Amino acid sequence: MNTIDQMKLFFEPKSLAILGVSRKTGPGAFNIVECLQLYGYQGKVYPVNPNAREILGIRSYPSVEAIQEPIDLAVISLDRSQVLPAVESCVNAGIKALVVISQGLADVGKEGKVLQDKIRDLARAKGARIVGPNTMGVVNNFHDFTTSSIPLVKTHSPVSTICQSGIFFTGFYSFTGPIGKAIDIGNTCDVDFADVLEYYASDTKTRIIVLHIEGIQEGRKFFQAARKVAPEKVVLALKTGRTEMGGQKAASHSGSIAGKDFLYDAAFRQSGIIRARDSEVLTDLVKGFSRLPLPEGDRIALLTYTGGGGVMAVDRMVDMKLPISPLSSQALEKFSPLVSSWLPLGNPIDMWTSVMKFGAKPMYKTYLETLLQDDKVDAVFCLILSPKLPGQEFFDVSDEIIEAAARFPDKPIVVWAYGPDLEKITQKLDDSGRVVILPSAERAVQLLFSLWERRRFLERMPKKGNPSEGRRG
Repeated sequence: MNTIDQMKLFFEPKSLAILGVSRKTGPGAFNIVECLQLYGYQGKVYPVNPNAREILGIRSYPSVEAIQEPIDLAVISLDRSQVLPAVESCVNAGIKALVVISQGLADVGKEGKVLQDKIRDLARAKGARIVGPNTMGVVNNFHDFTTSSIPLVKTHSPVSTICQSGIFFTGFYSFTGPIGKAIDIGNTCDVDFADVLEYYASDTKTRIIVLHIEGIQEGRKFFQAARKVAPEKVVLALKTGRTEMGGQKAASHSGSIAGKDFLYDAAFRQSGIIRARDSEVLTDLVKGFSRLPLPEGDRIALLTYTGGGGVMAVDRMVDMKLPISPLSSQALEKFSPLVSSWLPLGNPIDMWTSVMKFGAKPMYKTYLETLLQDDKVDAVFCLILSPKLPGQEFFDVSDEIIEAAARFPDKPIVVWAYGPDLEKITQKLDDSGRVVILPSAERAVQLLFSLWERRRFLERMPKKGNPSEGRRG
């Protein structure tokens, strides 16, 4: 059985046995069978609990051996002292995929690591694969399937994740937004990032892959897999445990080997993985690559109400080694009659005097559409004010931005909004699905840089990938 077929047993099982099912139900019961029912799973479920005859209306079995039916996947949620015999029973019954939810193995020290190695070796001897231990398991929203013992919100999305912590299951909206598929590889005793990357590479429902990495044990295998998938699909990574103290905590959490952070940086760049330095940037990147086209080049026009805001964006562009590109003579000629004669024209564009003379809405429409038509502009950074007080409504240019994005779908627009009514204007622009609005100039520039970084990577890969992959549609 090849790796993709092995991973399908985890993501697309037709049947599963659950060892260690609670007889309790309701909030706080951590009952996997109950979660599967809430999720609408249509496959066969075999609860294993020697102290129950049935659980939630489903016949319960005293042991795996008593089931006597073909089983694609076993989920083990038992005390660590019971895990080894449970794994032995499962592999002897011919089960080829196991999710070991149990904690207290390599994540707690030498004794646990020895036990974990025995479990791995036992499974490998029988040709079985293990996800975990110390995991929430798998979610596949296209298959109505989850091994989570906590109820989850089911969403369909082209974003799939591989993580080493359950926080990316229960809190995915805070990190990635909606997800379609997810796997928590936990202590990574067997199934690792590379295995799942190979599966996602073949998965037509996955377009963006998000990695949460505490540590990688087989670096060469991982980066070989990443180099194969990155030309075809966007791969984003949040590498935690960057500091010495963080690395120590990662080792105690998932038994991972954190490694030198600068080595990860270099390897990510070489393999086409785009790195997020923190969880906020990760959220920005997922949103940006889900909604925006990739820019043709690195020429960003900065459209602002305030010179100070433009300077903040320029500082970040200099940090990122992005050029402050001049605008075309045609654009400057169009803008010249709109501004005061004493105001120098250039990039960034401070349109405040134009707003005072002619109004915010018509001026924003004119400036933005002119920039989007300019052959010397590849992307636009917009700084806008979010009004709230009566009489300030004329500052709301969200409709003008949405309309411009619809007219010029091949150039990304990223917005930084400031002011008292951010929630309302953020919701409106987000709901359009055509632009990305962020809470700072620095994050807006970072996103545009990452989109350009992706374009450059694809240009170095002839006949691979699709340079317009980020285009809305």
